[in-house]
Amino acid sequence: KTVHEGCDRAGYYEQADFAHEYGSPKCIVKLGCWGPVVNCNVTKRGWMAGIGGC
Repeated sequence: KTVHEGCDRAGYYEQADFAHEYGSPKCIVKLGCWGPVVNCNVTKRGWMAGIGGC
């Protein structure tokens, strides 16, 4: 399962509604997020400090 599949921001991705700066609730793939292609168990174990951990 990709990180993207469990991401709270995935709905923004599907609508092509991307963040232009960090701090936005929108999808951050245009800012460098690799969620759509990275396989990781973060969706089961949770984020580290709220920001990552794969």
